[in-house]
Amino acid sequence: MNKVLQAVKAFFEKWFKGRAIGFYVAMAVALLAFVVDLVYVIVDHADSDRTFSWVGFALILVAVFSNAVTVFTPLPFAPFIPSVLYSVSFGVILKACLPSISDIWNGVNFIGGNGELGIVFSALFGVIAIAGIVTCFLDTKKTLLLVKE
Repeated sequence: MNKVLQAVKAFFEKWFKGRAIGFYVAMAVALLAFVVDLVYVIVDHADSDRTFSWVGFALILVAVFSNAVTVFTPLPFAPFIPSVLYSVSFGVILKACLPSISDIWNGVNFIGGNGELGIVFSALFGVIAIAGIVTCFLDTKKTLLLVKE
């Protein structure tokens, strides 16, 4: 049992060694997006023709799993991939919710759907999209600055 724990500890030490704040923020955004996306499909899928979008749901899942590209590759443009997917999915989900939100805005129940859920999930996915864009400007690996005297 002790060898297994030491192997797990060594794996995590190797995995997280040299990571900067951008890595942790990107992982937190991916985890938050995954949880919100699961809640989105559980709570709002029954209203699928009004405020739910399967395309938006799928784009969030692809964005979460594309975050692995930022972890496993040293490509400098890798953080842009999930942030673009988060932003596009936010637009798709907002587009699906706007008719129901306009019913709330106008005080008339014409379109139907749960506009309150539309507002909540649009706001949550908007925050995720903004946080994803912020991660594009953060370093994911620590860099050493060598100063010559």
